[in-house]
Amino acid sequence: MPLKHTYFDWNRPLIPQVKEALLSEAGNDPQHCHDFSIDLSHLLVIVPTAKSGRHLLEALSTDAKTRDHGLLTPEIITPIQFLERALKDIENRASEADCLFAWTQVLNRYPAEKLRFIFPNTSPSEAFTLDHAKRFHRLRREIGIEGLDLSSIAEACSQENIEPVRWATLAELEKDYYHALNKKGLADPIQANRLCAENYPLTIDFSKIIIVATPDPNPLPLKAL
Repeated sequence: MPLKHTYFDWNRPLIPQVKEALLSEAGNDPQHCHDFSIDLSHLLVIVPTAKSGRHLLEALSTDAKTRDHGLLTPEIITPIQFLERALKDIENRASEADCLFAWTQVLNRYPAEKLRFIFPNTSPSEAFTLDHAKRFHRLRREIGIEGLDLSSIAEACSQENIEPVRWATLAELEKDYYHALNKKGLADPIQANRLCAENYPLTIDFSKIIIVATPDPNPLPLKAL
């Protein structure tokens, strides 16, 4: 698919210009032309945030032309949602509850003296375990969208001599976490995200992908694109 850039007027509001550009696409696909409605359903539109997507959809639906003729809307999603479109086909992808349970299993059986490399001032307890399971899950989700996991960060920190023992311990915990999920036949969602980004499934649902005002997507959605 050829890549085309369109530049809008910085002195005018952005959404009305994007709306007009999208409406001009209605007649550009012979397979999606109708006498009684404006059909943009063949377009996949990527916007920076869900809020900007809602504003764009509102602008499209309240335009005079769409009010008179009707509108078949495009699919408007964020870069993260673009990546997640491919994840629905992974049947064994672990849920958040699965991930938290795997982390609590790992933390409960990990030697207390090794945990002190990570949490030097905390005494292990049931509350400690659940709290830190949530922290690990949240941390991996945040770094995962950058294409990273604890092991890759540990490798970089070892090379730079930045708390190498603490990060090596975190990488070891993550390895045990992967093993806990694998024993149940579950795929870690962060690894699944990376796999989808590297092997994004092609689709013929859309005639065109339009990226609007999203100059710097996260690394994984960018790789998928």
